[in-house]
Amino acid sequence: MEDAERACVPAGTEDYAELVSRYRYVDKTLLIKDMTDRPVKVYRFARPGRFGKTLNLSMLRTFFEKTDKNSSVYFKDKKIWSCGSRYTSLQGKYPVIYLAFKDAAGESWKEAYAGLKGIIASEYMRHEELYGSNGLDAYDIRQYESIVQGTATEGSYELSLLQLTSMLHTHYGVKPLILIDDYDAPLMEGYRKGYYDEVNSFMAGLLGAALKTNPDLEFAVMTGVTGTTGDSLYGGLNNVQNYSMLDDRYCKHFGFTQDEVEDLLWHRGRADKKPEVREWYSGYQFGDTTVYNPWSVAKYIANGFKPGEYWAKPDTISCLKKLAERLSAEDRDKISRLGGGDVIEAWIDETADYPALMEDSREFFTLLLYTGYVMTAGKCEAYAAGQEPADTEDEEAEDWDDTDDEDANNGDCYFLVAPNKEARMALRCLVR
Repeated sequence: MEDAERACVPAGTEDYAELVSRYRYVDKTLLIKDMTDRPVKVYRFARPGRFGKTLNLSMLRTFFEKTDKNSSVYFKDKKIWSCGSRYTSLQGKYPVIYLAFKDAAGESWKEAYAGLKGIIASEYMRHEELYGSNGLDAYDIRQYESIVQGTATEGSYELSLLQLTSMLHTHYGVKPLILIDDYDAPLMEGYRKGYYDEVNSFMAGLLGAALKTNPDLEFAVMTGVTGTTGDSLYGGLNNVQNYSMLDDRYCKHFGFTQDEVEDLLWHRGRADKKPEVREWYSGYQFGDTTVYNPWSVAKYIANGFKPGEYWAKPDTISCLKKLAERLSAEDRDKISRLGGGDVIEAWIDETADYPALMEDSREFFTLLLYTGYVMTAGKCEAYAAGQEPADTEDEEAEDWDDTDDEDANNGDCYFLVAPNKEARMALRCLVR
């Protein structure tokens, strides 16, 4: 049996080095191996909030980033270190640009833009080795100074990540990585506060310049909640490889697997709690893998193995409840049935942009999927991609092709279910 602190799995500790130094870490370092084995230029991982996205990004940063310190000590007892030199040789190899947009908020676009400028400037200042670098010319130094001092034009800020990758590549002779946490947070905040168009335009310029056809970029990783694909996010980042909850790849790296939860309970001497923790916090179907809610499991253990509603954020529930008030009686009944444990059929559209998710009642169940309150339980094949229901000759099927384009459902029809007791309790609150 371990000492109390090492046996603890803290909820909310998002710094990888701190966590592995003090607490029990559920080892997700094989994410590095999977990414190395199947490299792409830009990864985008979409998962519900509090499912380990920020911690995984911190782990990637700690592993890959070139620093003056020996950061290999944080990995030598982890799974990735036993995978061979192909992977361990990458440790500490790259300069890293790390941006977290969770706090890029403001009551107006002016305030939000100031916040975004501050985030970018802070990352420039973190790379103070560039100031006075022999490899940079006078233009690069002026650019660096104007970003740090906050005097650059909006156009210069949109090009700032592109130029930072160029400067780091020149300085180190190694292409940098870009890691972006909460890529969709500025859009969500912009929609709520009425400056969506402005922030969408700025982020399209910032990320488009840095991530599309950038010769100085090794690869980039973005994490967020919405899994929308195609041109609807940031005006056309069409070179992004999207890994949503519906994708089989990388599914075991976010959330706790069955074996991981059993190991946590065993180390606390409470293997008898497996049925209870499964009833309350399992059931999240990510691709072909079922996982547990890591936040709730950690809170459950920390609170003396007492089950309860630990995960749902009050502001999220409040927002979803307001949106649910605009739904039809039929859709509200579907939510009630989900809260009662039933399986329903609904359309999931991964091409919907954020305004559509918030304004179009047809996209409400897609929003519930992104936020983690429902999971898929298989595809309704008869209704896939706007196809006519198979072997159906009733009047509704005859009218299928006559549906106006603007009223037609996009995406695919899925069977949906609430993953567990905690999620069912939250869903019942939406239509109470």
